[in-house]
Amino acid sequence: IFDFAEATSNRPLAFLTCYLFQQYGLIGQFKISTELFLKFIVHIEEGYHPDVPYHNSVHAADVLHAVSFFLSHPALKGYFNSLDMLSLFVASAIHDFDHPGFNNNFLIATGNEKAILYNDKSVLENHHLASSFKILQSPECNFLSALPKHEYKTVRSSIIDLVNFYVRH
Repeated sequence: IFDFAEATSNRPLAFLTCYLFQQYGLIGQFKISTELFLKFIVHIEEGYHPDVPYHNSVHAADVLHAVSFFLSHPALKGYFNSLDMLSLFVASAIHDFDHPGFNNNFLIATGNEKAILYNDKSVLENHHLASSFKILQSPECNFLSALPKHEYKTVRSSIIDLVNFYVRH
């Protein structure tokens, strides 16, 4: 993954996400504007802090790659529908967005503003989600705008569950 990051001029997340969306036919199936999608994913990648040693865009790309690897396993063929794949890919891309490099316990113990905002509950996960969905809401980045409302709600709910999965286990 480090070689891939270097080969993509430190844009591993954007390149891999675009590739997977094309590979799985999500762009065409969900009538996703490539312009909006690119703006969203570049914005997400830029929101990862390169000075954070682990929770950076290379880590997000690594998680995304692992998810795509598992999805490609023959035993899982047909198990996930396209909305599931869309949700999995987006959740993988945003799951540590704007990570400060400290864990929830530290943020809570130090009275960090995010801990106060989220009442000490899943502080980072709530921040990753809220910040990412705020970007998605902006007209220039809302690549899911063509989804019917019920599909958008399904995708949003799935992404929230996926990003929060770790916290509950």
